[in-house]
Amino acid sequence: MRPLVLILFALAVSCAPTPNDRAIVADQRAASELKLARTLQGFTPGEPQFCLPYVRANYSTQGIGTTLLYRYKADVIFRTDTNGCAGVERGDALIAVQFQPRLCSGQIIQTIDLFSRVPTGGCTLGEFTPYTRKRR
Repeated sequence: MRPLVLILFALAVSCAPTPNDRAIVADQRAASELKLARTLQGFTPGEPQFCLPYVRANYSTQGIGTTLLYRYKADVIFRTDTNGCAGVERGDALIAVQFQPRLCSGQIIQTIDLFSRVPTGGCTLGEFTPYTRKRR
């Protein structure tokens, strides 16, 4: 019994993140936040919405860290923070099973690698905050 406990303890310790790993994650998070701030510069946030408005035009989707941006035309960006979906920034595709014509908060999205077609993860969408470009 003791050897089994020691083996399990050794496995648990070997899986723990090192200070170097935590520093890398913090650097990536800071870089994502800076890129997001630059992207939304010149835009004013509005009231969060439960669902992305349904429009006949297509949205352009961009991932920055775990945040997804849905751009509608040049003057409106809808931001939703997720609990994952970081692979979108490197080019993974978003796959949504929809039972209605629009995306809503709480909906689960899967990501897949476009080259290998292997699922790479998933996330849950948050509320959609509209950002509109400031008029001059």
